[in-house]
Amino acid sequence: MFNLQTLLLLAVAAGSATAGPLQKREVKNGEPYNCGCSARKQELVGKGANAKDIAIGLLEMGSLLDASYTYGDGKSSDAANFGLFKNNWFMIRTACSQFSGQSAEDYNNGAVLNDDDAAAIKCQHEQMDKYGDAWMAGQRYGPSGITDPNNQVVQDYKQGLAYIQGYIEEGHLTDDQATWAEVQAI
Repeated sequence: MFNLQTLLLLAVAAGSATAGPLQKREVKNGEPYNCGCSARKQELVGKGANAKDIAIGLLEMGSLLDASYTYGDGKSSDAANFGLFKNNWFMIRTACSQFSGQSAEDYNNGAVLNDDDAAAIKCQHEQMDKYGDAWMAGQRYGPSGITDPNNQVVQDYKQGLAYIQGYIEEGHLTDDQATWAEVQAI
């Protein structure tokens, strides 16, 4: 039997091998499972997270435990990702008060979000407030997403996030239940 992380890695690898960055592909939604993450969900909600934040954490990380992925998610400059939600540096520096006025070259400053969930949540909410409906496009595809919010990568991300968020909002905000959706790795 495969664990969730193995299934997600296999799904990402399969998706990366079969679809280009803007190709239409079916977003696969997963079955609910016991994540054993009720304490972590409760901790994040206590720090200001809402159902959308929990869903983003599950979609981006496959779990909500921490931001222990490759530094910057293996990316640099505006593409580097930080924090529990893997927010990209472009979105962080252009919307979060803590990083106001910083440049693409200052991306290493975003690493503080990897160890401070409250700051990561606050920063994500500032991004959502600034960008409104375009936030999701920028979260998924950076400045390219902001200028072309209707590209397929963004649409697939929206679909996957909506599925997970809907499940969380059905009474699973702080329990041990979660679900997943396969979206294309970028």
